[in-house]
Amino acid sequence: VASKFVEVEEDGRGALKHISFKNTAKFNFAFDIVDEIAKRDPDRLAMLHVSDHFTERRFTFKEMSELSNQAANYFLDLGIKRGDKVMLQSSYDALARKDYYVDYQNLYTFLGVMSIRNLFVSSAAAFLKAGEYDRVEAVLDKCQEVMDPELYPYENSIYGWSSNALFPIEMIKDYYAIDRKEKAHRLAEVLYGQIEQVVLFYLDFYPTMKDEFEYACNLVYFMTNEISKAGDESFAVELSKKFSSFLNDNTSIAAQ
Repeated sequence: VASKFVEVEEDGRGALKHISFKNTAKFNFAFDIVDEIAKRDPDRLAMLHVSDHFTERRFTFKEMSELSNQAANYFLDLGIKRGDKVMLQSSYDALARKDYYVDYQNLYTFLGVMSIRNLFVSSAAAFLKAGEYDRVEAVLDKCQEVMDPELYPYENSIYGWSSNALFPIEMIKDYYAIDRKEKAHRLAEVLYGQIEQVVLFYLDFYPTMKDEFEYACNLVYFMTNEISKAGDESFAVELSKKFSSFLNDNTSIAAQ
């Protein structure tokens, strides 16, 4: 399913070297992921919800597809059509509130955060392709304004879901593409700080979370590689040395 939209390159050890996204203008998570899996493996478990009273409720991909289609049909009945903006500004306002808590253990809220951040990143990519650099910068800045990384972490794999970290790496690349190196630096520093915390967490449970630890480390290597490719070799080396020192210090402590 993912091969239509993602291309990855690995080294001889299986570590991630490069990732790129394709067909982003046409990508729709509901159609291209949920509906596609529902066609291929309809009874596959999509979500397991456990209530406070330990009551389980299971949702297959077929059921998730049917529920999302019901919602889409409801919007159509209201007269909403392709291209209409639905609650766009109010969504941004809600995201920017500091008194909201995002339950990352809930599939719906997690996918919502992923989808909205992806919306910003995809929009920036489209504007970049069109040569509208001012709009690229505005979209990237807005994404960070309304989706504060303290409330909506970039590296959130410790909450039980896949990482958001590839989105800010794409944003860093776009900042470089429009010659906004200082903003690329600030975003890279924020992402790096979050990855450090996640690496520390996985290091505490290394025997059982070795793969997760290595994936988090690879995010740093991938980010510094993209920074280097953007021509900012000195900053890439600075981050790489910082991470190597961090790993040396903390793996030594863990070994004691």
